[in-house]
Amino acid sequence: MKQDRQRLKKRVRFSLRWKITLPFIFLALTLGLGAAVLVNQLLKQTEESQFLRQLADSGQQATDAVVRVEVDLIEVERLMANTEGVSQAAALQNAEELRARILPLVINSGVDVAVILDNQAISLLAIRHRPGGPAGDYEVLKGETIYQDWDFVIRVLTGESDAIGDKAVGLEKITIVDLEPSVLFIGGPLRDNQGGVIGAALVGIYLENVASRVSDEAGANISIYEIGSGILLNSSLEPQSTESLVLSPSHLNAALSATADQNLIRNINVSGSTYTEILTKFQARQGTSDLGIMGISLRQTPVEGALLENVFTVARYGAVALVLVVAIGLLLSNTITRPIVEIAEASAQVAAGNLDTFVKIRTSDEIGILAQSFNSMVKGLREGFPHSSNTGLLQPGSEPTKQAKLDVEGKSDEPTIFEATIMAADLSSFVHGTEYSDPKPILKTLNDCYSAILPIIHQHGGEISQFDGDILIAFFGILPYPSNPEESALYATHASLEILSFVERWNSHRSTKGLPALEIWLGITTGSVIAGGIGEMSQLRFAVIGDIVQEARSVQEICREMGRGALLLSETTYNLLSEARQQFKFGRFGKARLRHSNVSITVYEVNGRRTRLLDERIRRNSSWNQRQDAHGS
Repeated sequence: MKQDRQRLKKRVRFSLRWKITLPFIFLALTLGLGAAVLVNQLLKQTEESQFLRQLADSGQQATDAVVRVEVDLIEVERLMANTEGVSQAAALQNAEELRARILPLVINSGVDVAVILDNQAISLLAIRHRPGGPAGDYEVLKGETIYQDWDFVIRVLTGESDAIGDKAVGLEKITIVDLEPSVLFIGGPLRDNQGGVIGAALVGIYLENVASRVSDEAGANISIYEIGSGILLNSSLEPQSTESLVLSPSHLNAALSATADQNLIRNINVSGSTYTEILTKFQARQGTSDLGIMGISLRQTPVEGALLENVFTVARYGAVALVLVVAIGLLLSNTITRPIVEIAEASAQVAAGNLDTFVKIRTSDEIGILAQSFNSMVKGLREGFPHSSNTGLLQPGSEPTKQAKLDVEGKSDEPTIFEATIMAADLSSFVHGTEYSDPKPILKTLNDCYSAILPIIHQHGGEISQFDGDILIAFFGILPYPSNPEESALYATHASLEILSFVERWNSHRSTKGLPALEIWLGITTGSVIAGGIGEMSQLRFAVIGDIVQEARSVQEICREMGRGALLLSETTYNLLSEARQQFKFGRFGKARLRHSNVSITVYEVNGRRTRLLDERIRRNSSWNQRQDAHGS
């Protein structure tokens, strides 16, 4: 056995196992790489979408934070303007009185700048917190005229108002020693008892503090640019140089012309890190006053890092999936190739002269049929020659006892009881309907028909038990090795349908020559039979006997009474087909009385099949195909 395997390995350059497995490996690699690329793209798109959505959410939160800053400033301005004695002190230009009443409000509210102006826009009192200084570190000034050039101050002093009210907002620069911080101001009028405007109250917060507060509430970096030039006024990014962040004219115009849902996005680089920035208008007074351009930015590095981690995760799962695919491929290929290798090894043993070998039939598929055919071939070689003319008659001169025995796995050569399927076929319609003036055409037609039917039976694992003129008895599931009743019932049913198909084609061929049609009736049943050699020792015939054989004849006769060529199954055979019944098309069924018996059984009519068990090579190889031209009526 080892030498046979070594010879097989030498002849096989590329194993069938790998021919089956390698496509699985290549397919798995292709699918894995494709899936990795696809998943990578999807993850990238998903991460980018999430990043942009987060950036958009931060932009909305930043806009809302600016509104809250404005509301806080308006609240302080109202407290200043409505504090008792402020309007009278402003009318009398009493700076000390104003300082006494305003300074506590400024310290408690935490605003950076508070100013009281007269009606000429000259400061009566200016309180300023030093940028970067400790809390409560304020300077107090008066007599400043810088406010006279501020547009929003002029609108307040002239009594202008809009649909929202009489407040005005502005973004202006002031000078504190050597600093020029930008301040977000809210201004409102101071009125006398008659409602006349006698001055203005301004409240402001440094733009640096605005950006810091909005950044904390939005969870993003905030940059504010000048509306006319695009110069960076302040940013929570703290860049080393503001020139790299200056808005280009195209960005500035696009940001100013964009609607609320059309914000501009750009990438910026700060201290070696890349940020994505969304640009929107820096507005106040419910969007009616454009003060500048606000940029909301997030760093890109965390997004790319998360994407890389996802790719590694996909790669790990892909590797595990590849190993599983390869393992399953090897398992399946081994299941397919193992019986083929066994047949190849057995063939090598037969070639070496060992005729006692046989192949175990593991499956009922095409490989199982191949193994069964191989065993039949080896049995014929072991016995010296096959049955004469496939009739079951053993040749004279052989060893009768050895010819008659089954020789299955060392079993006794005594007659044995088997579970088998019996098929009975009746061709008597042709004979009974023919005149006997010339018997030659009758016998020639029968012989031609049998010459085609017998190969069909053999190719489906059946053997001939007996010929009785126009009656044929065949058995399935005994030779060359016993098989289970389910398998023999399936093969016998397929063989019968193949015979009916052949007869139909043959009748079509005969009709073209004006010859009468042939009818055939078939009955199938399954049960216990006695199998063994029957007859005188020099004329020993392997056959089966028993009640089931007679039952098959009776089922065939019931089929004949239906009036046309057909196939009937006994209830036992029908039940043994089990799930295989879906391969066939069934017709009528019912109770019928057996011949010479009071016993009734249920029979089932088979009208056709949905699948074929074997390839259609029987018709091409049958001897009747070459005999048709020579056949006479």
